Amino acid sequence: MVALSAGAASAQMMAIDFEHAANGLFSPNNWNVLVGSERTVPNMIDENGAPTGKAFTMNLGTSFAGPVTPSTIPQHTQPLDGIDDYYYGTGMLTAAIRGLTPGESYNVWVFGLRAFNMNNRVEIQGGGAPVIFEQVTTSGILYVNGEIGDSSRTLDSYAVTQTADASGFITIVMDDSAGTSVGWTIGGLAIAPGGPVCIPDLNGDGVVDADDFFLFL
Repeated sequence: MVALSAGAASAQMMAIDFEHAANGLFSPNNWNVLVGSERTVPNMIDENGAPTGKAFTMNLGTSFAGPVTPSTIPQHTQPLDGIDDYYYGTGMLTAAIRGLTPGESYNVWVFGLRAFNMNNRVEIQGGGAPVIFEQVTTSGILYVNGEIGDSSRTLDSYAVTQTADASGFITIVMDDSAGTSVGWTIGGLAIAPGGPVCIPDLNGDGVVDADDFFLFL
């Protein structure tokens, strides 16, 4: 799943939950849901249920049921205990969000989950340098980007940032880690406008340093 976290602007967050019909369709409120082998959301809604005009597509994936360990679910404005299933595939997954503002920074969350051992390699591509991490763990453990989830933390604390490319795309590429041949799994995806606050060179010395930080405050 990709999602915004507690503290982020909930109305602007767009998220995908991957569900397995036989396990019951239980998702976080106003998250976009893909079931079985569905792979497209032509007009994503945000967490207030409003259409955004942004689209999601993926090239591979079939649903499976997977229990999630409650202590690995972060806190969020929408309870995330509905992240309980996942999509699985072999080969390289390419999942894209389009219709974004070119050059704008977005916070991104990729949720890894599996009913067996998981060994994902994830790359978030856009207009900036690729963000790369692995998700390696055992059954039922929820990964949020490059870390195991923790119920004492907010979803915001796991955010990574990427800019939309010149065509308005941010793309998640995933496969299994080199040499493992176990396939990839994804429990969800989320994205929201944001990114870190950049402190300017307020004293004009050509570098952004501690002196600028104190002036910024």
